[in-house]
Amino acid sequence: MSVNEKYVQAQHELIHAGFQPGRFGYLVKFVRRFLWPFIRPFHFYELRRIVELDEEWVQRAALAQEQHAQRNQAITGEMGKLVREHVLLRSDMEALKNRYMSLESLDDRLSALAGRVDGHDGRLEAHNDRVDVHDGRLEAYERQTMALRESVAKLPPRELAITSTKFGIYIGKPGEIISDHIFRGGIWDDHILDLAREVSSERNGRALDVGAHLGSVTVGLATLFKEVVSFEPNDFNFKILSANVAINGLRNVQLFNNGVYSHETQLALGEQEKQEIPISVDESGTFDGHSANNLGAYSFSEKADGMFVHTAKAIDNYRFEDVSFIKIDVQGADGEVLMGALETIRRCRPVVVFEWEELLSHNFSVTFESVTKRLSDLGYILSKLKVHNEKQIDYVARPRKIKTESL
Repeated sequence: MSVNEKYVQAQHELIHAGFQPGRFGYLVKFVRRFLWPFIRPFHFYELRRIVELDEEWVQRAALAQEQHAQRNQAITGEMGKLVREHVLLRSDMEALKNRYMSLESLDDRLSALAGRVDGHDGRLEAHNDRVDVHDGRLEAYERQTMALRESVAKLPPRELAITSTKFGIYIGKPGEIISDHIFRGGIWDDHILDLAREVSSERNGRALDVGAHLGSVTVGLATLFKEVVSFEPNDFNFKILSANVAINGLRNVQLFNNGVYSHETQLALGEQEKQEIPISVDESGTFDGHSANNLGAYSFSEKADGMFVHTAKAIDNYRFEDVSFIKIDVQGADGEVLMGALETIRRCRPVVVFEWEELLSHNFSVTFESVTKRLSDLGYILSKLKVHNEKQIDYVARPRKIKTESL
């Protein structure tokens, strides 16, 4: 509303409110009639002045309100700063408090450190005990090394070779078919060792190695089973077999320098006509293992007058317990060995792997049909493990699993 509009409004309000005569009406009328025309301009001049002053005060009030708002905003900003400073101060106080608490816990930490020092003293004593144990192991290793040297000293004074295999160290004879295969980085009878690993994962008992040769399978079996019993009737082979067991530190292997049979009897290296390869001998007629190219191909016969004579017994006579795996490779006499192990097989239920050589088996009294029947009667399932050729096959006999019905 403009100043003139406010002025006109005030005029009407004064006319209607302030100039209505009451008690002195006649006098007012007189004054109004004669004097009012003279004073009215001055009266409304003052009224205009009042209105202008009111407008000025309104403007001043608006300005004061704006200044008040600015001051409030400034005060709010200062208050924000104070709050932030207060938070920072509080954080500093918390940090000082934590440091003070850390200092208070220093005694506890020192006590714990003292306890740790005492613990290190105990560990040092335990370490000294371990050193003593290692000293004992070192002495045992020295004894083992001495035994190895003695075993090597007993070997014929000709060249042998040594190599590292998957299962350990192997001493062999260069020029011999099995040793050369191993020297080239292979594993002899790996299909048998794979089967043995499968068996040992379910039943880790005793393994029998009948016809151990130079010990490649024996060393492998020793890493899979708790105990291994190996039979090798060839004296030359047996010395190298003993060296391989010693050099690998196999304390769970028991060695027998004799063969096994269906009954107790005398066995010796069979006559030349019963061998599949010529017997290697030197000028004096003594067996010459260093010139042989296959030390595992010689067959032993009952009551023979040849070399390496020894007394053979049946496996059942040894009364082995917890037999879980039997490997047989005895150049045609596998049936004889099996006939002498039927009670052990019935009692221990091992997995049996054997080689059947059709031609060499004719030198013995046990037929393949009789082996099959006896194993079947004991609840075994026979299957081919590896076919070398039509006359030489490795078989595996597994005990039939008996299904038990729930009651």
